[in-house]
Amino acid sequence: MKNRLFVLSLALLLSVMSSAVFAETPSPKKQKEEPKNAAAITVVKIVPKAADEKPAEPDPATLPLKYSGKALKFGMQGLEVEKVQNKLKDFGYYRGLLDGDFGSATFSAVYTFQSANNLNTDGIVGEATIAALNLPKEKIAKPPAVDASRGFSRGGLEVLAAAKSFLGTPYVWGGAAPGGFDCSGYIYYIFAMRGMQIPRMADGQFTVGIPVQRQNLQAGDLVFFETYEPGPSHVGIYMGDGNFIHASSAAAQVTITSLSKAYYVERYLGAKRLVF
Repeated sequence: MKNRLFVLSLALLLSVMSSAVFAETPSPKKQKEEPKNAAAITVVKIVPKAADEKPAEPDPATLPLKYSGKALKFGMQGLEVEKVQNKLKDFGYYRGLLDGDFGSATFSAVYTFQSANNLNTDGIVGEATIAALNLPKEKIAKPPAVDASRGFSRGGLEVLAAAKSFLGTPYVWGGAAPGGFDCSGYIYYIFAMRGMQIPRMADGQFTVGIPVQRQNLQAGDLVFFETYEPGPSHVGIYMGDGNFIHASSAAAQVTITSLSKAYYVERYLGAKRLVF
């Protein structure tokens, strides 16, 4: 009887101890659970504020032209010349570089623009020409087409445009500048405007270029005459329609004369082509 009671008591004690041990040991599942009061972690992506974008500034060369009181002419350089080139290119009159250099190509474009738009044709960009260049494109006359059937070339037209800008310039023996020309000095200066170095005297100019028959003359060709001494001693630039432009001692200025004039018919020597 005593043994039986001892066994029962021992079993009961072991049962109580076992329950206490398991109650203190949390389950694996509960070990992984986060406390209910744990603070939540929020990831915030910080995006830097974009800088305020400024509108692109216009190219100064595309801004309207303004007359400063000083005309732009051959040999000048700078932003105002580049503006003129930009306008002329937009209107179809200029095909060269936008370099701000008022050279022969710019001069020719200005001259042609003035002629086509009923302006004073002098190749100088003054107040009236600037006002015309600022007009809307639809109010500008289109550049004239080159008429090959009449014997015109692009280069010849450029030479002719430069030559005509000096109409009325005084004849000065030995002159080779806008203040005064002799016949060969006039030719020398015109071709220098195109960046071409040719001999200074008429007989030397007769040695360069390609010979041209009289019936095949084109605008811009050089025409030579034997006047005060044997050989080529006078020279001019053929214009077309049987006329040439030259610095004439008889007229005392740069003038236009017909090749059919008896004096020049008798003294005509030949022609040379230097531009195409």
